[in-house]
Amino acid sequence: MGLSRCSQRGASLVAQNIRVGIFTVLALVAAFLVWIYISDIGARARGYPIAVHFKDVGALQEGASVVVSGVAVGDVTKIRLLPDQTVLAEAVVNKGTPIYRQSTFTVESTLTGQSSLSIKPPVDIAHATELEPGIPSDPNDAPWGVLPPTITDLVSESQAQLKSLEKTIALVNVEMPRIARRLDSVASHTDHLITKADANFTAFSSSLNTTVAQLNHVIKLSGNNIIGLTGNLNSLVADNSQRVQQLVDALSDTAKNLNTTMANFAALTGDPTIKQSLVTTAVNFKDASERLKIAATDLQLLTSDPNVQAELRGTITNLNDVTAKANDILGNFSSAQGPLPSAAPPAPTMAPGAAPSGSSNNTPSNNAPNPPPQPQPRQPSHLRTTGLTLQLVEPSVRLYWDNKINTGPSSDLDLTFLPRATNNFSVGANSLGSNTTYNLLFNHRVGHELTLSGGIYHSNLGVKAVYFPTFIGLDARIYNSKNPTLELYGDVKLAKQVMLFYGEKNVFGPGTLTPTFGVQGNF
Repeated sequence: MGLSRCSQRGASLVAQNIRVGIFTVLALVAAFLVWIYISDIGARARGYPIAVHFKDVGALQEGASVVVSGVAVGDVTKIRLLPDQTVLAEAVVNKGTPIYRQSTFTVESTLTGQSSLSIKPPVDIAHATELEPGIPSDPNDAPWGVLPPTITDLVSESQAQLKSLEKTIALVNVEMPRIARRLDSVASHTDHLITKADANFTAFSSSLNTTVAQLNHVIKLSGNNIIGLTGNLNSLVADNSQRVQQLVDALSDTAKNLNTTMANFAALTGDPTIKQSLVTTAVNFKDASERLKIAATDLQLLTSDPNVQAELRGTITNLNDVTAKANDILGNFSSAQGPLPSAAPPAPTMAPGAAPSGSSNNTPSNNAPNPPPQPQPRQPSHLRTTGLTLQLVEPSVRLYWDNKINTGPSSDLDLTFLPRATNNFSVGANSLGSNTTYNLLFNHRVGHELTLSGGIYHSNLGVKAVYFPTFIGLDARIYNSKNPTLELYGDVKLAKQVMLFYGEKNVFGPGTLTPTFGVQGNF
């Protein structure tokens, strides 16, 4: 019985020891698993280390999470304070998760006070550089991280901004009265300008209405006169139709006779003998004129009477004209049949009391002046092109009166070069003899009714437009860019080269109106 009890007690002790050993092994395994879970040794074995340099990490602690775009990818393993009082935070990031050097590294804190290392990838990942794994030996080679601003920083920055705002408000308070005065001055000036412009436009409208009314009156009177003149012409033609027919017949006969005369003259000029006689006669006229001119010059030297000298000057002038005409005739004939025969040289000028040529004493005096040079053939006053006359210059004269009656009529003179061409130019002067101004205009004809001009007018930049559809036209001129001046006239053509005009000489000018009327002639 005793042996059996002892054996039973020993078996129970062995079973108890076995249970204790099994419990101890299970407890160690559980503790090991907890330690692995807490330290995440597996995760560390799978990741790679990085380092971030901070000036201040705030509340970041070891074991905090590393978050990329809101996703946890690792843990902070170590935080070291460097000798320069900056901080190097070391972390382990899961393999396969790239970290770019251009990323933004920030320490973020939640409402519960838990901190994490937040990494925000760069916008342009394609051109970003991946951060190399490992802890650099030089902390400055690690990317820099930032600490988000705290409430204290925000308050400090707000105070600085408030101080700047106070300075700005104080400056505005100082400048505002002056700005208000400037605005009030500008508003007053603008109101004055608007009021004056309204008054000017009102005066211009009234003046324009007056001008148009007067122009309508002139047109009405001119129309009545033209109607009456047309009726008189119709009556005259109707009453004298027989005389008109006789006149036409006489003109026709005259034309026929003239044609016959010209044919006969052409036949005469075709005769070589007659041509030679005419040339010889012209040469004789020329030689005689030269001799008479030399004699008149000698007589002028002999006398001191002013009257005689004046008459001799007239004689010399007439002789010059005769010589020029002779040269003109010789030039025409020389171009028709070849070189002219040489003329006899003029007789030398004799001293007072000397015998004329052909007497016994035919030696010229040593005091006799040299004979004047032969005058050159005078060019015609117009160009001959296929039998027609080409007009080079057209003078234009304007006589006009304005409201300044005491000054009398004023006159303008303009010279238009190549007046029949589409493009031409003109020069002239205005108000001759009193405050004269000058014109230099380039003209362009648009059809037969409108002419546009631009250039210098009244010694200022200006433009001009003349519209003449019928015998009644309109003339507008604008000049002086500093003080714009508008001249507006209505024209009535009385003849081909004479017209009357009436209008305003200075529409935009002073308050005093200047109605102007006058007459213009083209030659």
